[in-house]
Amino acid sequence: MTQPAPTFVSFAQSGVNLFEKACSVTVGSVQVQNFGLQQGLDVWFSVKRSIQKGTTNTADLRLYNMTATTRQSIASQLGPQDSDVPIQIDAGYIGNTSTIFMGQMRNAMVSSSGPDTIIEIQAGDFDAGTIVARSTNTFGTGITPYEVVTQLIADMGCGAGNLQTYATLLKSSTIYKGGFALKGSSYAHLQDLAWSLGLEVTMQFGVLQWTLIGASTGCQTVYSVSSGTGLIGSPTVGTEGIKNSPKTRGLRKVKGFSGTLLSCETLMLPGLAPGQLIHVAGEFVQSTIRIIAMQTKGATDSSEWGHSLEGRPISADVGQILARTAQGTVL
Repeated sequence: MTQPAPTFVSFAQSGVNLFEKACSVTVGSVQVQNFGLQQGLDVWFSVKRSIQKGTTNTADLRLYNMTATTRQSIASQLGPQDSDVPIQIDAGYIGNTSTIFMGQMRNAMVSSSGPDTIIEIQAGDFDAGTIVARSTNTFGTGITPYEVVTQLIADMGCGAGNLQTYATLLKSSTIYKGGFALKGSSYAHLQDLAWSLGLEVTMQFGVLQWTLIGASTGCQTVYSVSSGTGLIGSPTVGTEGIKNSPKTRGLRKVKGFSGTLLSCETLMLPGLAPGQLIHVAGEFVQSTIRIIAMQTKGATDSSEWGHSLEGRPISADVGQILARTAQGTVL
């Protein structure tokens, strides 16, 4: 099973006023918005998302100086079932925003700093399925991975996502023909099962996201970013994390690339998500990477507004200095 070749396009900031940040935060029945130059209540957020096995997506959120009535509205939704309170964060620029987090509240508290009253919220991406859910099942001979997956998804209580894309593979495999027993974390079992068949599965916005190991997810359009089109500073190459070895299943060794991971900072480009491809055109390092982890941070009352990306190289040139023009870096 192969994917169509991606289309590389330069991320264009034309028509986007970078001073006109925009965000909308929904906490249960309460919505807080901020558009442009301080038009609305201030918010701060830090969202971590990943496709790495064993990780979950999280969000930390601060809402400033809400009225007593609005604070009470949020408080009234709390209780024994806090995790049922939905949280959604949309952010970007006026006319160009995207959803960067959807999940449920973990906990909330009210604090103060000088004249400011702050509601601090922590949230997770469907913790009920990724952290809490447990499975205890025994399957007889002749069972297929598809039937096991179906049971695990039922135990987790989440959306199956694009499971049907790989249904034929799961139904035809005979790895469990002698029977199978489940006991423990439903999500961990699901990820282990997927990996054994050359697949990855992670929770994204409360729905399972399936893909071939190492393959890109979502849109086949790949942003190319440089210093003139969203890249902040210079990319860095690290040697920690996933080993850049051809013996690692699903990972090709990249010729001429001595590091294992590439990290970079970008503006808050709309629609970026773990699993997607992005081409990073730094002055000394140019690499097409698959995003494996990202942190998105924003503050409406400061310049903090962008992504920190960590990616696995698909292709790379190191030490090749890009040509320069009067307009900036040539992509």
